[in-house]
Amino acid sequence: DNRNLHRLELENQRLRAIVVELEENNEILVNEIETLVKENSDVREKCDNFSSKCDALYKDIDDRTREKSELVLEINDVKKKLDAETEARRQIHEEWERQNAASKAEITKLSSALKQERDKQDEENKVGDKQKLLELIEQNKKLQVLHEQCLRDKNQAERDLDGAILALNEVKRDRKEEV
Repeated sequence: DNRNLHRLELENQRLRAIVVELEENNEILVNEIETLVKENSDVREKCDNFSSKCDALYKDIDDRTREKSELVLEINDVKKKLDAETEARRQIHEEWERQNAASKAEITKLSSALKQERDKQDEENKVGDKQKLLELIEQNKKLQVLHEQCLRDKNQAERDLDGAILALNEVKRDRKEEV
């Protein structure tokens, strides 16, 4: 019985040591769990911060994409207007070229007619009718003035066209700088 008691007491001491060890391990585990819970909370907070930053970045990207789309539409509108303006100027220039060619042909025709008339007058009557000759000279002067006016108009149209092209190129450059 003594032996049994001694064995039970040893067994009891061993079990108490195990209980103490388990309690110590339990306390260590509780501390580790608390640390993990705190780390998890920190990680969640960081995750929430990153998520918030990502949302802000996505919103910024969306805003910039929308702005870019608006600028692209504006640029396309400006290009269309520029193309239309260029086409209108081209047509004006072509019309002027036609008128100028017609004026030159008329001047040439009238100059030839005048020369023929002069030659005829010289042959028919050396002295001739000075009044008719003066009228033809006056008509020739008027045609020359008309021709010079056409040249001035042509030069002015070319300067206007150059100015418009420079202005439109400047608008394009400004738009590109804004983008």
